[in-house]
Amino acid sequence: MNKLSRQELLDTLMAMKDIDVLCPKCQGWGSKTYSSTATWRGGIGGQVMTTDVCDKCWGSGDATKPWTDLRKLRYSRNTSPNPEPAPGDDSMEKSL
Repeated sequence: MNKLSRQELLDTLMAMKDIDVLCPKCQGWGSKTYSSTATWRGGIGGQVMTTDVCDKCWGSGDATKPWTDLRKLRYSRNTSPNPEPAPGDDSMEKSL
């Protein structure tokens, strides 16, 4: 069995995930460990290490091709005049 060098392994994984530039926060993994349960959402957190989506690349692992910014999406949904309910959220129906 051939052993890959660290760089060959990194190059192979980057090619598989179509990463051009590694995200500096998650090193291409797309997730990171936060030091509290607050994760990327902010707010009050507990005293537990929590893994969640990276708040720099938003899961893509690529610094130049981030996926949807969940903070902006959440903000735009909360400030929309007619917010759409999230899938499975029946709170809008209950208010009618």
